[in-house]
Amino acid sequence: MFNHREARNKLAELKQRTTVAKLFEDLQEICMHIPEITEDEKMDKAIRALQPHICEHVLACEPTTMQEVQRLALAKDGARASINSRLSLPRAQLDRRLDLESLRLQDGYHRLK
Repeated sequence: MFNHREARNKLAELKQRTTVAKLFEDLQEICMHIPEITEDEKMDKAIRALQPHICEHVLACEPTTMQEVQRLALAKDGARASINSRLSLPRAQLDRRLDLESLRLQDGYHRLK
């Protein structure tokens, strides 16, 4: 639990360190201790706390509500996580796929001769 000053300090230091969902969870917790915070201030802080590539995406969409900011950021974060999971195949699995592709290319080359 924070007092008002601690909450303001936490808000000033807030940055996305893991997921967008965690950032918004932390932001909501902090803002509960700052009753005078406006929706515009929350939106500004949320956008500024995002990782740069997500921040740029959200700003380009020109959101007008906190819900839009959150939806856009979560969508961008989710898309990135999906791509990263597909790119992070175990090395042995990746090597096997490359070997199979090489064999297919060699087979096609030999058929052309």
